[in-house]
Amino acid sequence: MMDAVGLGQAIKRKKIRISEAVALCAEAMRQKEPQVHAFLTDLSEEARTQAEQMERSGALLQADLPLAGVPFAVKDNISLQGVRLTCASRMLAQYRAAYTATALQRLLDGGCICMGKTNLDEFAFGSTGESSYFGPTSNPLDLRRVAGGSSSGSAAAVAAGECFFALGSDSGGSVRLPAAYCGLVGLLPTYGRVSRYGLVAHVSSMDQIGCITRSVRDSAAVLAQMAGKDPRDATSVTAPKQFAFSADIRDYRIGVWDPEEIGAEACVLRTLQAAAQLLKEHAADLAYFRLEELKNAESIYRVIERAEASSNLARFDGIKYGGTKAKAGNLAARYAAEEEQGFGQEVKDRIRRGRYYLSEGYETVYLPAVEARWKLQAALMEAFRHCDLLLLPVSKDIAPLKGTPAEYSEETGGADAFTTAANLAQLPAIALPFGVQDGMPVGVQLMAAPFCEAKLFAAAAVLEKNAPNEIKRKENVHTI
Repeated sequence: MMDAVGLGQAIKRKKIRISEAVALCAEAMRQKEPQVHAFLTDLSEEARTQAEQMERSGALLQADLPLAGVPFAVKDNISLQGVRLTCASRMLAQYRAAYTATALQRLLDGGCICMGKTNLDEFAFGSTGESSYFGPTSNPLDLRRVAGGSSSGSAAAVAAGECFFALGSDSGGSVRLPAAYCGLVGLLPTYGRVSRYGLVAHVSSMDQIGCITRSVRDSAAVLAQMAGKDPRDATSVTAPKQFAFSADIRDYRIGVWDPEEIGAEACVLRTLQAAAQLLKEHAADLAYFRLEELKNAESIYRVIERAEASSNLARFDGIKYGGTKAKAGNLAARYAAEEEQGFGQEVKDRIRRGRYYLSEGYETVYLPAVEARWKLQAALMEAFRHCDLLLLPVSKDIAPLKGTPAEYSEETGGADAFTTAANLAQLPAIALPFGVQDGMPVGVQLMAAPFCEAKLFAAAAVLEKNAPNEIKRKENVHTI
């Protein structure tokens, strides 16, 4: 099965035309969208036109652009000028973006071809993809199951062969979790590595645009194309953008989260142990660790996420952006009516909880969470003084069946119990499949110190190359 980099190489060697690649993706969309529902906006006709123009010009194909001509998709909370930007919410159902996000523009400048905007949990609030105002996304590997969230449509589109890679956003695991559920590679870059300009804000101190791909080398190529300092985003940084890496990890020391500390299903623990053993066989030095602060990550995240989200979503008052044209007697009543009618229940619940954390609960809940966050970050940075990477699960179990109640407790956490720490500490992480249970993939996750993505790619490439044959995804996508 060809990945994005392989397709780019085939296009340059004239083994396949760009229009043929776009046509294959468009046909997959036509056949699978009625069941999968990965896309909210179909841009396949525009993609065909762009492909034809690129073939006639040939300029981009002659440049050093490894992804030129490759079809991709974009999560619908990332701006594309003139195209609907819904965030899967009634509030923005008819809103059109006034500009294009920097990360997306860099991919377009590199010759990538956008097939459309993908579904998500409303305003990226969720971990299953079921809270979209436009309906849930199904997992292409098993239509009874969720694709994960919040970047559900992006993962499903890649898994279904409707594109070769997709952009998502990750505030607490929203790229890595759906990637793991769909048997793909999900990358969270270091905070600031990729510009957030044009990404609808959810948790401003944690949001990062990431990618969902078919291979580790695709993740490296996509990151290299979209990374870099952006004067329109004060949190973006100048850092090397080339991620050349080898599969030589003989000098690496990898910390493995002690299985006794993990409240996860047996299949997840087996997969984690198998991945650790494989890395050890490739001469990496392993060290099992326990980190009390890591166990508290999701509880910390739930406070800070809701506080920041309530502040960010205050701008959606039905006047400046979208709205439902709610009728009310005065301005305050209209704001309340727009919120009640424009947002789904999950969004309203989080906004209202966040308002409490920033008012009555400011000193008793919010400030302690902020303090705990910095303690977590300090503990992780101390761990990286002794280890190159940390190995941990992505989720507690395989992709759940649609409609399964989200069960959360302080003891076991929720679906994102293992992913939020990287966002809280603004660290890079990568998820990839390494096991199977009931025919569904089981993922593992690697986390690194800031701007050490090359180390992530090196270890992930070892796991990818030596993964058990049984994890190979169902042949549900086209082969070129």
